[in-house]
Amino acid sequence: MNKLSQYILLLIIITSCHNSFDGKANNALQGNWIKEYYPEETMIDEDLPPPDFFFKPNVLYTFQNDTLFDANQFHNYNKKTKKNNYLGYKTKFIIKDSIIYWYNTLTKQDIEYGKIKKFTNDTIYFENFMLVKEKAQQVYQNKFDAIIVTSSGCYGTCPIYNYRIEADGTFIYDGEKFTNIEGLYKGKINKEYFNYFKKILNQIDIKNLPNKYERLATDGNYEELVFVKDEKVIKKISFYLNDGPPKVKQLLDILRLMDYYLEDKKPYQSQNYFSIQNPLYFYKTENGEDFSNYQMFYLWTELMKHQTNPFKFTSKTIKINNFRPNYYWNSEHKYFNPKSLVSLETDHQRFQIKFKNEPIQYYDLGYNFLENNNYYTN
Repeated sequence: MNKLSQYILLLIIITSCHNSFDGKANNALQGNWIKEYYPEETMIDEDLPPPDFFFKPNVLYTFQNDTLFDANQFHNYNKKTKKNNYLGYKTKFIIKDSIIYWYNTLTKQDIEYGKIKKFTNDTIYFENFMLVKEKAQQVYQNKFDAIIVTSSGCYGTCPIYNYRIEADGTFIYDGEKFTNIEGLYKGKINKEYFNYFKKILNQIDIKNLPNKYERLATDGNYEELVFVKDEKVIKKISFYLNDGPPKVKQLLDILRLMDYYLEDKKPYQSQNYFSIQNPLYFYKTENGEDFSNYQMFYLWTELMKHQTNPFKFTSKTIKINNFRPNYYWNSEHKYFNPKSLVSLETDHQRFQIKFKNEPIQYYDLGYNFLENNNYYTN
């Protein structure tokens, strides 16, 4: 056998070994993984922005056939603009010569994820980190009629929004500032993304989560995740500069990017949007909790579904003529111009709302909203 033949044979053997290793590695990768670093190792990637002081990247990954799901979702960092372009929650991946590559849909390039050194049934070893197989997830049945999600402003560019998701994927969205969509819209969530959200949701025991995740710091934004069932709030979780454990953070990241998956969106009730003025701010629960922004947005979305014919009150009411603006830093809302609210009268089930130079509008929820949610006045 001449040298050329020997070289070709050696090349075939090496290629065959690589293909064999890559194939076995691909099979081993299938499933859910937690990223862990070796002692004293840190993540270094010059193509990513510097780590945020408060938030650490998530560590959950799923490999399914030829698709990679990243709990942080995929972004392309532009060094010139110093901004992240959102690419989606999943992408294709390949293994070539022991190296995993994920596909950047913006640059049309394969991006190196890491080179596999070795693997076992429950651990994939890379140079600076390893993937540890996630234990089998218990499936919970987190039933809801609606979910309310809010994010406040901060001393920076924290997104400011309120939105409501129905159990069927209907979406009412108010994007006030620093959001992908700004303005008030109604639409449907992309079915595939909504199913992905529900899958992750049901991997979490929502009922037994703490009611608050927070960090001792200032100038951050508040986020609230609220579950509604049978016309009342059954669970509220508040977040302040703390995303909670990885699975909860994964759920939050899915919710934070939900507006990228809003389909068939149409402008919605913008002139009647008095939620930003929160006329019921003086109501409190027995625990002293204020009638906050999420409750006002929840009430407003309920009212918009229950407009009715004119009526007269037959029971005691409360009438409000003074209102407290709730715009971002008290500035005007750029993307819609609500009517000027003059008065709101209610017996907590029915509402009469008067706007300037407009006839009274009538609403009947069919249930006592304040009583259902344990609010009262002093």
